Amino acid sequence: MADVVALIRKVRPDVVQTWSVAMDVIGGVAVAPLRIPWLVRESTWPAAWDRPKLETLRVRIARQFASGVLANSRAGLGYWRSRAPEMPVALLPNGVPARWIWAAAIPRRPVTDATGMFVGRLDAVKNVDVIIAAAAQVIRNRDFRLTICGEGLERDNLKSLAVRLGIESHVHFMGHQHRVWGHLRRASFSILVSDVEGVPNAALEAFAAGTPVVLSDIPAHRDFAPPGSVLFVGVDDVEGTARAMTQVLDDPEGATERATRARSALTAHSIEAAGDALENFYLEVLERRRPVPTASPPGWSA
Repeated sequence: MADVVALIRKVRPDVVQTWSVAMDVIGGVAVAPLRIPWLVRESTWPAAWDRPKLETLRVRIARQFASGVLANSRAGLGYWRSRAPEMPVALLPNGVPARWIWAAAIPRRPVTDATGMFVGRLDAVKNVDVIIAAAAQVIRNRDFRLTICGEGLERDNLKSLAVRLGIESHVHFMGHQHRVWGHLRRASFSILVSDVEGVPNAALEAFAAGTPVVLSDIPAHRDFAPPGSVLFVGVDDVEGTARAMTQVLDDPEGATERATRARSALTAHSIEAAGDALENFYLEVLERRRPVPTASPPGWSA
């Protein structure tokens, strides 16, 4: 907390924007006495989180001190409109460098043409264990490799699961990757079966790469994926996920058709559109410069 306050005092920014739940709380407390406009970035649908106390604190602090909220999904937009109707809220789609992704160099040919890919944090909410269990079912019938890009608290548990299922040689943990676009272009499909999402860049970047996508059937995913552009599977449905994987591999023409439809969803997610929307909202906030109370946030003392 002290480091954040010291940094803000040193830089004296015109606007402070926070991104994660913890930083929303810390940032709100740090900015409050400095009277600097503060924006909350909402990248998911908090109503589905299992952290009610922290979320309640975040909303209370934001309602008292934030100058606005930037949501990347309609679900996030509706969430804040219902909890802070007096606060300015804007829909800011994620920006995706589609042309760069499409032009990314494809890595050398893997040991098999049948490859699936997960990109994201290795957290419980992402259900990577479901993906690994489904991959084990696919591997019973064909040569198949699963690539997992990302780091997180579940990494060791997931590696142990692959060992228990006897597929550790078929599952490649690549860790954090700065550039995954070439690997996405090479993959047979990309898969994301989270419990909760906003508008995940992992899926949008797969769209841009022309890679077929399998998604969990949750409202957030339905909201941005055009009809007929992806295969949806039930949350925690190992068998259904395995069937979807197999369908992509068995019907490459159908998978390519869906991927082509998915790319059409990227027009609203260009870097230029996202940058313009962010800049415009910043300018609106600076012009408004809503007075910020000087009282301490709820539950905190000076």
